[in-house]
Amino acid sequence: MGSLLRFPLSPEFVKRFPIFIETGYGEGRSLSYAATHDFTQLYSIELWDEAARKGRAKFSDNLKVNIIHGYSAIELGFVIDKTQKMMVQGKRFDFPVFFWLDAHFPGSDYYSEPFDKYPEYVRLPLEKELEIIRDLLPMGNYFILIDDLRFYADYDWGDGIIPEHLRGALPSKRSLDFLDPFHSTHCVSIDLHDSGYALIGPHDAPFLEFKE
Repeated sequence: MGSLLRFPLSPEFVKRFPIFIETGYGEGRSLSYAATHDFTQLYSIELWDEAARKGRAKFSDNLKVNIIHGYSAIELGFVIDKTQKMMVQGKRFDFPVFFWLDAHFPGSDYYSEPFDKYPEYVRLPLEKELEIIRDLLPMGNYFILIDDLRFYADYDWGDGIIPEHLRGALPSKRSLDFLDPFHSTHCVSIDLHDSGYALIGPHDAPFLEFKE
């Protein structure tokens, strides 16, 4: 597994992308880490109800944090729309967003649910999430960090090959082609550490770097 904590978030980066949106709350480690930085708003979308309840209780005193219980490929669009309300000369202004996309296998990593419990589009919503981001933020004013690329392709990942118990839950077609649409507008980088990361950011923005 990967971790957002592997990537130092500089004050310059947070200032450039002041809204934090994650898919997949899990145990809340990533959100807790993000909440120590000066983001103006933080959102976490979690499908597993028990995880969402625990998250809401944990962050009940933090008015910047919003935890949404639901399917990320549906709720993500509502969250993005909520953060993009300013109109400038009749056009919507896209507030810069930092996305941490880590939603997969609801209830499996922390709550012992079968990895193949849900259909593929629910257990692995990444491609739909990326499509929503491109559609709703056409100006490209965002930075995306993706975890667990080894679900989608076999590279020399730091965590090694996919364990046997996960193979039956992997995508029917494994490929990193979903990154291709971003190459024309963003800098796209693949990091082999841990279970594999993809970093997608504007060419003129501070870029995140993995730290051991």
